[in-house]
Amino acid sequence: GSIAWPHKTGERSPAETGKPLARYTPAVRLVEQSLPSVASIQTVQGQEAPGVFTMGIGSASVIHGDGYLLTNEHVLKRMHQGQALLPGRPQLPFRIIARMSSEDLALIKVEAGEPLRPIPIGRSDDLMLGEPVLIIGNPGGLTHSVSTGVVSGLRRSTAVGGIFLPRMVQTSAAVSGGNSGGPLVNMNGELIGINSAILSRSGTYQGVGFAIP
Repeated sequence: GSIAWPHKTGERSPAETGKPLARYTPAVRLVEQSLPSVASIQTVQGQEAPGVFTMGIGSASVIHGDGYLLTNEHVLKRMHQGQALLPGRPQLPFRIIARMSSEDLALIKVEAGEPLRPIPIGRSDDLMLGEPVLIIGNPGGLTHSVSTGVVSGLRRSTAVGGIFLPRMVQTSAAVSGGNSGGPLVNMNGELIGINSAILSRSGTYQGVGFAIP
Protein backbone atom coordinates (compact mmCIF):
# COMPACT_ATOMS: atom_id res chain seq x y z
CA GLY A 1 0.00 0.00 0.00
CA SER A 2 0.92 3.66 -0.02
CA ILE A 3 0.96 6.39 2.60
CA ALA A 4 -1.17 9.45 1.97
CA TRP A 5 0.90 12.57 2.55
CA PRO A 6 -0.94 15.75 3.68
CA HIS A 7 0.67 18.35 1.45
CA LYS A 8 0.75 22.00 2.41
CA THR A 9 1.98 24.84 0.23
CA GLY A 10 5.68 24.41 -0.48
CA GLU A 11 5.88 21.08 1.34
CA ARG A 12 7.53 18.01 -0.20
CA SER A 13 6.75 14.38 0.57
CA PRO A 14 9.44 12.03 1.92
CA ALA A 15 9.48 10.30 -1.49
CA GLU A 16 10.33 13.62 -3.14
CA THR A 17 13.15 14.36 -0.71
CA GLY A 18 14.60 10.86 -0.80
CA LYS A 19 14.85 10.86 3.01
CA PRO A 20 13.32 8.33 5.44
CA LEU A 21 9.85 9.11 6.73
CA ALA A 22 11.07 8.90 10.35
CA ARG A 23 13.35 11.92 9.80
CA TYR A 24 10.63 13.97 8.16
CA THR A 25 9.26 15.18 11.50
CA PRO A 26 6.56 17.81 12.03
CA ALA A 27 9.30 20.34 12.88
CA VAL A 28 11.13 19.64 9.61
CA ARG A 29 7.90 20.03 7.65
CA LEU A 30 7.13 23.24 9.51
CA VAL A 31 10.53 24.76 8.68
CA GLU A 32 10.15 23.85 5.01
CA GLN A 33 6.70 25.44 4.95
CA SER A 34 7.72 28.65 6.78
CA LEU A 35 11.21 29.39 5.45
CA PRO A 36 10.17 31.13 2.18
CA SER A 37 8.21 33.69 4.22
CA VAL A 38 11.15 34.84 6.39
CA ALA A 39 13.70 37.49 5.43
CA SER A 40 17.06 38.31 6.95
CA ILE A 41 17.50 42.08 7.23
CA GLN A 42 20.71 44.08 6.90
CA THR A 43 20.79 47.84 7.39
CA VAL A 44 23.32 50.61 7.05
CA GLN A 45 22.82 52.93 10.02
CA GLY A 46 23.90 56.54 10.11
CA GLN A 47 25.55 57.78 13.29
CA GLU A 48 25.77 61.23 14.86
CA ALA A 49 29.21 61.87 13.39
CA PRO A 50 28.95 62.86 9.69
CA GLY A 51 29.98 60.12 7.30
CA VAL A 52 30.07 57.43 10.01
CA PHE A 53 27.94 54.34 9.40
CA THR A 54 27.47 50.99 11.13
CA MET A 55 25.80 47.75 10.08
CA GLY A 56 22.64 46.45 11.68
CA ILE A 57 20.90 43.07 11.38
CA GLY A 58 17.43 41.74 12.00
CA SER A 59 14.65 39.61 10.58
CA ALA A 60 11.19 40.07 9.05
CA SER A 61 8.11 38.11 7.99
CA VAL A 62 6.31 38.35 4.66
CA ILE A 63 2.69 39.17 5.49
CA HIS A 64 1.41 40.03 1.99
CA GLY A 65 2.31 38.67 -1.42
CA ASP A 66 2.89 42.16 -2.84
CA GLY A 67 6.12 42.39 -0.85
CA TYR A 68 5.04 43.75 2.53
CA LEU A 69 7.10 42.53 5.49
CA LEU A 70 6.60 43.00 9.24
CA THR A 71 9.58 43.62 11.53
CA ASN A 72 10.62 45.45 14.71
CA GLU A 73 10.84 49.22 14.65
CA HIS A 74 14.12 49.13 16.58
CA VAL A 75 15.73 47.12 13.74
CA LEU A 76 15.30 50.22 11.54
CA LYS A 77 16.73 52.81 13.93
CA ARG A 78 18.87 55.44 12.14
CA MET A 79 18.57 53.41 8.93
CA HIS A 80 20.25 54.94 5.89
CA GLN A 81 19.46 52.02 3.60
CA GLY A 82 18.43 48.41 4.01
CA GLN A 83 18.27 45.09 2.20
CA ALA A 84 16.19 41.96 2.73
CA LEU A 85 17.36 38.45 1.89
CA LEU A 86 14.69 35.85 1.19
CA PRO A 87 15.66 32.20 0.57
CA GLY A 88 16.70 31.54 -3.03
CA ARG A 89 16.57 35.20 -4.05
CA PRO A 90 19.13 37.98 -4.45
CA GLN A 91 19.19 40.71 -1.82
CA LEU A 92 16.34 43.16 -2.31
CA PRO A 93 16.39 46.79 -1.16
CA PHE A 94 13.44 47.77 0.98
CA ARG A 95 11.72 50.96 2.00
CA ILE A 96 9.91 51.77 5.21
CA ILE A 97 6.14 52.06 4.81
CA ALA A 98 5.04 52.64 8.41
CA ARG A 99 6.38 52.68 11.96
CA MET A 100 4.57 52.01 15.21
CA SER A 101 7.21 52.90 17.79
CA SER A 102 4.89 52.38 20.77
CA GLU A 103 4.57 48.69 19.80
CA ASP A 104 8.10 48.29 18.37
CA LEU A 105 6.62 47.30 14.99
CA ALA A 106 7.28 48.48 11.45
CA LEU A 107 6.11 47.65 7.94
CA ILE A 108 8.62 47.53 5.08
CA LYS A 109 8.25 46.76 1.36
CA VAL A 110 10.42 45.05 -1.24
CA GLU A 111 9.94 44.89 -5.00
CA ALA A 112 10.49 41.22 -5.82
CA GLY A 113 9.01 41.27 -9.34
CA GLU A 114 6.73 38.36 -8.48
CA PRO A 115 4.36 37.43 -5.67
CA LEU A 116 5.95 36.39 -2.38
CA ARG A 117 4.59 33.73 -0.07
CA PRO A 118 3.06 35.31 3.04
CA ILE A 119 3.13 33.50 6.35
CA PRO A 120 -0.38 32.76 7.67
CA ILE A 121 -1.29 35.02 10.59
CA GLY A 122 -2.61 33.17 13.62
CA ARG A 123 -3.77 34.31 17.03
CA SER A 124 -1.92 34.75 20.30
CA ASP A 125 -4.81 35.16 22.73
CA ASP A 126 -5.28 31.42 23.26
CA LEU A 127 -1.66 30.27 23.66
CA MET A 128 -0.93 27.44 26.08
CA LEU A 129 2.08 27.11 28.36
CA GLY A 130 4.29 24.36 26.96
CA GLU A 131 2.95 24.79 23.42
CA PRO A 132 5.74 24.09 20.86
CA VAL A 133 6.98 27.04 18.82
CA LEU A 134 9.52 27.70 16.08
CA ILE A 135 11.78 30.68 15.41
CA ILE A 136 13.51 31.48 12.11
CA GLY A 137 15.84 34.47 12.05
CA ASN A 138 19.22 36.03 11.51
CA PRO A 139 21.15 35.70 14.80
CA GLY A 140 24.58 37.27 14.51
CA GLY A 141 24.18 37.42 10.74
CA LEU A 142 23.67 33.64 10.43
CA THR A 143 20.83 33.92 7.93
CA HIS A 144 17.72 31.78 8.26
CA SER A 145 18.77 29.98 11.43
CA VAL A 146 16.14 27.82 13.09
CA SER A 147 15.43 27.17 16.76
CA THR A 148 12.60 25.46 18.56
CA GLY A 149 11.15 25.73 22.04
CA VAL A 150 7.91 26.18 23.89
CA VAL A 151 5.72 28.98 25.18
CA SER A 152 7.28 29.59 28.60
CA GLY A 153 5.14 32.44 29.88
CA LEU A 154 2.33 34.80 28.94
CA ARG A 155 1.61 38.49 29.54
CA ARG A 156 5.20 39.27 30.49
CA SER A 157 6.41 42.88 30.59
CA THR A 158 9.78 44.07 29.31
CA ALA A 159 11.41 47.08 27.66
CA VAL A 160 13.20 47.40 24.34
CA GLY A 161 15.17 50.55 23.59
CA GLY A 162 13.31 52.48 26.27
CA ILE A 163 9.89 51.32 25.01
CA PHE A 164 7.75 49.50 27.58
CA LEU A 165 6.12 46.42 26.08
CA PRO A 166 3.46 44.62 28.16
CA ARG A 167 1.69 41.34 27.37
CA MET A 168 4.77 39.76 25.77
CA VAL A 169 4.98 36.04 25.01
CA GLN A 170 7.95 34.39 26.72
CA THR A 171 9.62 31.52 24.85
CA SER A 172 12.44 29.07 25.48
CA ALA A 173 13.41 29.06 21.78
CA ALA A 174 16.81 30.66 21.24
CA VAL A 175 16.36 34.39 20.61
CA SER A 176 19.60 36.28 19.89
CA GLY A 177 20.68 39.55 18.34
CA GLY A 178 19.49 39.46 14.73
CA ASN A 179 16.34 37.44 15.53
CA SER A 180 14.56 40.73 16.25
CA GLY A 181 11.62 41.22 13.90
CA GLY A 182 11.41 37.56 12.91
CA PRO A 183 8.42 35.28 13.42
CA LEU A 184 7.37 33.18 16.37
CA VAL A 185 5.49 30.32 14.67
CA ASN A 186 3.09 27.75 16.09
CA MET A 187 2.84 24.14 14.94
CA ASN A 188 0.18 25.08 12.40
CA GLY A 189 2.74 27.28 10.65
CA GLU A 190 1.01 30.47 11.78
CA LEU A 191 2.63 33.72 12.88
CA ILE A 192 1.75 34.24 16.56
CA GLY A 193 4.41 36.76 17.59
CA ILE A 194 7.28 39.01 16.51
CA ASN A 195 10.53 38.23 18.31
CA SER A 196 11.76 41.36 19.99
CA ALA A 197 13.91 40.92 23.10
CA ILE A 198 16.03 38.66 25.25
CA LEU A 199 16.57 38.66 29.00
CA SER A 200 20.30 38.94 29.62
CA ARG A 201 21.98 40.07 32.82
CA SER A 202 25.68 39.29 32.87
CA GLY A 203 24.97 35.92 31.25
CA THR A 204 22.84 34.77 34.18
CA TYR A 205 19.75 34.00 32.10
CA GLN A 206 19.59 31.68 29.11
CA GLY A 207 16.62 30.48 27.08
CA VAL A 208 14.48 33.48 27.97
CA GLY A 209 13.19 35.35 24.93
CA PHE A 210 10.19 37.55 24.30
CA ALA A 211 7.87 38.09 21.35
CA ILE A 212 5.26 40.77 20.69
CA PRO A 213 1.90 38.96 20.59
